[in-house]
Amino acid sequence: MIYSEQDQKILDNVDEYGCHVSLVFDDKEEKPDFAFSTGFLKTFNQPDVIIYGLRRDLMHNMINEISNQCKEGLVLRENLKIENLLEGFACITKRVHPSHFDEHFGTAIWYYHEIKREFIDVYQIFWPGAQSGQFPWEDDCDPAIIEMQPLLYKAKV
Repeated sequence: MIYSEQDQKILDNVDEYGCHVSLVFDDKEEKPDFAFSTGFLKTFNQPDVIIYGLRRDLMHNMINEISNQCKEGLVLRENLKIENLLEGFACITKRVHPSHFDEHFGTAIWYYHEIKREFIDVYQIFWPGAQSGQFPWEDDCDPAIIEMQPLLYKAKV
């Protein structure tokens, strides 16, 4: 089969590096940037991940670090604290509700369809506010932190 350049890059990155990282941004800067992995299911037999609201290079590096930790035995699960993604802070995983899949993971869904696997699970990696150390679902979390990290574990309404 002949693939587009972008599709071939996804296939090649998963084969070579274990995952592909997609960076998504709003040209109008009305919505926060996000990044997600493709390939964790094939490489590690684990869900892919998504991160919202940080610098693109940082989110890319965080996904690569999660990939490295999975290579070393990290098993992703609900409410898992992951160290060494952000200096001085642990991040926490939450399962993304399937109602968000089509909107956020088009290329990952395409990839898994292409390799005859079902895209059924993904974790959002949440980071705390630097001042308070609180996560978006916690009382008194800075509204800016909440705005930068949509709660994809909640069903779309």
